[in-house]
Amino acid sequence: MVREAAAATGSPKRQRGDYLEMMVQAAELTIAAAADTPEALPDDDTLHRWARAALGRTRFGEMLVSLAWAFDRRGDDDMARHLLSEAPSRIPRWSLDKTSPRLDAWAKDRAQAWAIEGISESPLPLGEG
Repeated sequence: MVREAAAATGSPKRQRGDYLEMMVQAAELTIAAAADTPEALPDDDTLHRWARAALGRTRFGEMLVSLAWAFDRRGDDDMARHLLSEAPSRIPRWSLDKTSPRLDAWAKDRAQAWAIEGISESPLPLGEG
């Protein structure tokens, strides 16, 4: 639904840019995680394409957390662990506890279970870090 709405705003002759594509993906992942509806996401091949693109970025680690959640819910623990372990170095200041509490709880739970370091237990106060 989000993808169709974003596509409708662009010119049919013009391809969407990488940034807009990333924002559409992030919106779909955020909505699916908040509603706990991984079945609302595209097929596994598309998610793998999104993951490859996300791993190629040095920032936007929150998207890696969202993708890790999606792969976990689809039963692909290896990919979920890989994505979650890559996320901390790409998140300058952890804020998922405020922006996506359900995803934050999932990430912290899985990080503890999978012994992944760097998933913030609590954000640093402003001015620190």
